[in-house]
This record gives sequence, C-alpha cells and structure tokens, in this order.
Amino acid sequence: MSSTVIGIDMGTTAVKVMVFDLTGKKLSGSYVEYPISSLHPGWAEQDAQLLWERLLQGMDIALQQLTVEQRAGVKALSLSTQRSTMVPVDEDGTPLRPAITWMDSRSSAQCLRLEQDLGRQQVFCSTGNSISPIWTGSYLLWLRQNEPQVFERAACFANIHSFIMKKLGCEGFYLDYSNAGETMMFDSATRRWSQVMLRYIGVEQERLPALVESGVELGTLSAELCKRFSLPHCVKLISGGGDQQCAALGCGVCDEGDFSVGMGTAANILALSGKFRLDEKGILTSNCAAMKEKWFLEGSLIACGPILNWLKSLAYSRQETFADLDAEVACSKPGANGVLMLPHFAGAGAPYWNDKATGVFSGVTLSTTRADLARAIMEGLSLEVCKSLQLIRGSGIRPKRIFLTGGASKSDVWCQIQSDIYQTPVLIPQSPDVAAIGAVILAIQGSGMIPSVEDAIALYAKTKRTYLPQGENAALYRELRESSEELYQRLYR
Repeated sequence: MSSTVIGIDMGTTAVKVMVFDLTGKKLSGSYVEYPISSLHPGWAEQDAQLLWERLLQGMDIALQQLTVEQRAGVKALSLSTQRSTMVPVDEDGTPLRPAITWMDSRSSAQCLRLEQDLGRQQVFCSTGNSISPIWTGSYLLWLRQNEPQVFERAACFANIHSFIMKKLGCEGFYLDYSNAGETMMFDSATRRWSQVMLRYIGVEQERLPALVESGVELGTLSAELCKRFSLPHCVKLISGGGDQQCAALGCGVCDEGDFSVGMGTAANILALSGKFRLDEKGILTSNCAAMKEKWFLEGSLIACGPILNWLKSLAYSRQETFADLDAEVACSKPGANGVLMLPHFAGAGAPYWNDKATGVFSGVTLSTTRADLARAIMEGLSLEVCKSLQLIRGSGIRPKRIFLTGGASKSDVWCQIQSDIYQTPVLIPQSPDVAAIGAVILAIQGSGMIPSVEDAIALYAKTKRTYLPQGENAALYRELRESSEELYQRLYR
C-alpha cells in the first residue's frame, strides 16, 4: 500500500486541498471559495465557521477522487494559512465573532496610540514588525476597546492555523513560528512571545496559542473526521506555516539568496537567510521561515492584482481576456510611452508604510493608449517590488534567483519585465499551487517519511520556466525607479 499525504492551503478567498504520493505525483485536488464581508469602510471580516465548512467540502471533493487503497494510505496532513487573521474562540474552538482578516484597517487609531505610547523603534525591535493595522496585535487592541465582552470571554485569540488545527483534532491551540511573526506580538529572533507587547495589549500568554516549529506532529485527525472521510485512524496532524512561507517552500526556496515574490491580491517579497536579520531602517519585516533555523526579510505591497483588474474593467470589454491585454502590453515599449504609475491604490506598503498614499499615473498624454496604462501598471508594481529588493540587498542578502508566483507569473510579458527590472533570473514554478505544495512538504517531512525539508523540496518543487534579464533595459529601469521614488517624495514628503 502506497503512502499519501494531504496539503491544505487556507487562503484569503479560497481553500485548496491537494493529495500527493511519495513520488511527487499529485493524485487529486479541489478548490472551494468563500467570501470576505465589509460591514463598514476599512473592515474585512470572514465567517470562520464557514471557512471550516468549506474546508470540509474541499476535503470531500479531493478525497472522493482517490481509490480505496490511496485513502487507506493517507499518513499525514498539514496546513498553509492566510496570516495575521484573528479568530477569538472559546475553549472548544467555537468562534465568538467573525474573523478580522489581514486586509482589515479598522485599527488605525489603536496603531497611532501604540506609536505614541511605545514608539515605532521599540515595537519594531521587539517584534520585527512595523506598526501597522495589518497585524493581529492591532486587532486585539481594537477588540479590547470596542468589544470588551468578546475580549474578556475569549479563551484563545487564535489565527486560522490554530483554529483549523483545533477543529481537525488537536487537543490545544498551536501556532507555528512563521505565522506568529505576523502578529506584532512575537519576537522572531528568540522565537517567543514579546512580553513588551503582551503587557501593552493586556493579554496573557495563556490566551494565545502555544508556539511550535513548522513541521512537527501536533496530534492526529479526529475519529469523527476519519470516519467521515474513510481515512485510517492514525493520520498525523503536522504543524504548517504562513501562506507566503509555504509558497516559498513549494517554489523551491531553500538557500540564502533565494527570493520568493508572490504577486496576487497583494505582493510579498521574501528573502531567505540562514541568520536572523533586523532591517536597521525598520521597514522590512523580520520573520521566521517554515524551516528550522531559517528566517526571511519581507517587504509587502498592499494592492497588486486588483489594480490590473481595475484597468481591465474600465478599459477592456468583457469579451477581451488578460491574454489580449498581455498581447497589447508586449507592443508597448519599455517605459510605457512615458507613463509612470505609483501603485498605492490601497495605501503604500514597503518601503513607505503610508496608509494615506494613493495611486498615481504621471506622464499621461493624448497619445497614451490603454496598452501604455497596462504596461505602466506592470512596470510600476515591479519597480515598487524592486525598492524592497534594494533594501534587502542593503541588509546583506543578494538575490541569486527569484521565484515568482501569483497572477503575475501567468503573464509572459510581465515575467520578462520583472527580470529586466530586478536584473536577476526569474523562475516560474511548474504548479501554481505552491502554498499547498509547501504544506505537502511539511506533512511529509514532519511525519518522518522523508528525512529533511530540503529532500522534500527536491522532490515536489519543480520549475517550469526561467526568464533571464535583458541588459539593454537595465539603465532605463534604474532611471524609472529613481523617478518613481522622486515622484513619491514630491507628493508625500
């Protein structure tokens, strides 16, 4: 009987369930969506119970595709989860209110007060996070002030990883280091909760999940779920990781100088290092990788794919596809006919962290075409990523290869634009489901079926295509990056 493992990616808008065997072959998969609600401007919430029900639906679909023998061979399961999202729960793991997601910005006032009380430098040195309303700690501050009854009643302030693992069968609540690094309450250098932040927030460590390394056994799948899915009663639950860290695993990021750039709803730029590094400027997030004794320096853009979607909905017909848009962009020369775009449509992430910033098109004339605007968006987003890459270089990590995932990786012209701007080879993974593959890698390594994460990466992380930088565009894009910085400073200095 062959062994199989399950990898689950609980993303922002959908859950993916994938089943692999030990040869690296995908046996089945499913994709089930769920909504985000916004009752007030700046709010972004999800029904955590609905996420759980959609996960069960996804597992039903994926497992029904397996043979009886393949089901009997399931040995382990692990998770990749959206980060920062907070779910206050009771002792049984029942949500006490809707989850507050990483896209939520309601806690701006609490962040301002935090900055006044503790200062940006102390918070950054204690957590590796810049003060921002995207982190879990800011949600707890808002909850304590605005919903004190929920705050006092909560047995645990869980995130998606600890919430789902509890539902799957864990006796307690567990949070891996890579997810904990997105809370603004965790010290990634010592891999412990930051007592400075816990005291300020007013939350006891006992009301937070227990901290664990990614890829360790936390328990076994509950008897009830084993019966529902016709699985053996020994399926190990292996601690997972944050979606971006798991995506890096699924790409093949394992050596210093390996970078992962995920350009989907947002953009995340992760640089792997064998030692903990703290950005002296306090801009880049210092975070644990989903690997032992490895860390990431991370930059983020708040909005990415939605900007291109916005242009497509305004300037293209319903019959026209993104392939049509790509074909037009390929006909617009590098530099987009003089159009420069600042991509801060939902505020600026790294390197500025300015939630008041807005999107800008500069250099638009009567000769500007929609193709120029589309290319300006692709170039503008890539230039913004490059600013984070420059900061990372300044911290001592030089990119050797960049693995690109998300919607941007599907565009041939955008991939080449990025390689030219970064002046670094850009690699595209064979599978777009790299976060789920990262969870598969953790499940296999954590259950002892493969000796190391590196061995699992070699088996499951495959590359489809590599884009090499075209030197003739390097000088132009350096000038555009300087122009982008100058334009931002003129507007927001």
